[in-house]
Amino acid sequence: MPRWYVPTPHPYRPHRATWQQPLHLHLEPLWRELTPALGALAGRVVDVGCGHKPYRELMGPGVTAYVGVDHPDGDADADVRAEAHALPFDDGTFDAAVSFQVLEHLREPARCVREMHRVLRPGGRVVLTAPGVWPAHEVPRDYWRFTRYGMEALLRDAGFVDVRVVAATNRSLESEVAAGRFRQDLLFRLKVGVLKVPPLRQRPEDIAVLSRHFARMLGASLSDEVVLRLQLRRWPGNVRELRNVVERAVMLSGGAAVTVDLIEEDEREIDPRATLPGPEAAPSMRVVDGKRLLDMPFQDAKQFAVENFEKDYLLRLFEAAGYNLSEAARRSGVDRRYLRELFKKHGMEPSTLRAQRKDDDE
Repeated sequence: MPRWYVPTPHPYRPHRATWQQPLHLHLEPLWRELTPALGALAGRVVDVGCGHKPYRELMGPGVTAYVGVDHPDGDADADVRAEAHALPFDDGTFDAAVSFQVLEHLREPARCVREMHRVLRPGGRVVLTAPGVWPAHEVPRDYWRFTRYGMEALLRDAGFVDVRVVAATNRSLESEVAAGRFRQDLLFRLKVGVLKVPPLRQRPEDIAVLSRHFARMLGASLSDEVVLRLQLRRWPGNVRELRNVVERAVMLSGGAAVTVDLIEEDEREIDPRATLPGPEAAPSMRVVDGKRLLDMPFQDAKQFAVENFEKDYLLRLFEAAGYNLSEAARRSGVDRRYLRELFKKHGMEPSTLRAQRKDDDE
């Protein structure tokens, strides 16, 4: 009989640092796609080819039981040892089935997909990932690469009806076509809409929001000094690396305040072009897109400084006024309606800020 596990907060695991290795960096766009998909899963979930369960943490609170299945041989953290094409479960046992980067290693991937369909209840959900273009890995057991049409055919042949296929990569497919490693006709079929996300080091505002979000998920908070230090790092591993650093710092803090020394494990990650601003630093020393304002054209630097002054002023003013808009208007000498428009200009809603503050206090 399989061992059933009720979800518990997942501790930091050193092996996740492998996401920063070249091979695993190809998975980061996929990680972004999987985050909302796995967070929406609920009920009993089976993970076929679970390995060391790196995706377990993305599953939301609705998951009531989780079983990791992997090959009888190997060092995986499996709860059940079995072949992917012969799962030891009754029909309809699970509400969802997941499998990540496994199909390419199976001689008969279609048998695995049919088996996952069998153990799902009617209306159950499956989340699968497989490489389209990826370097050879875990050789010699690396047999297949899949187009979106191949994945769709596998799923429909197994009995799945509502199929959605997402193709994600962090490579330049145009360069891959030029090098002869990717088919041009397939690129034209895939390139319906293009969304380019700059690297995290070019989005310091996002670093502040994301780091505080990750800390809040663990019941902790980050000081302005810690956030500013995080904004000075290069982040070659992007969001995944940022999350790991925050999780490690919170764990090492032992429930106390997170301090700067807990996030400075590797000083080589600090951008040598950046200057750390103290609480009294002038806006001219701030870092944006990896550059100081003094390194930017005058008009760009001026616009950035003014916009950030307004936003910082509004946040500090609102906090000092006890998150009361009328009191903030009185203190600033600005009309209440105009003050609300300033908040709206910077993408902030006073009621939302007030609710977030209440949640943080609780």
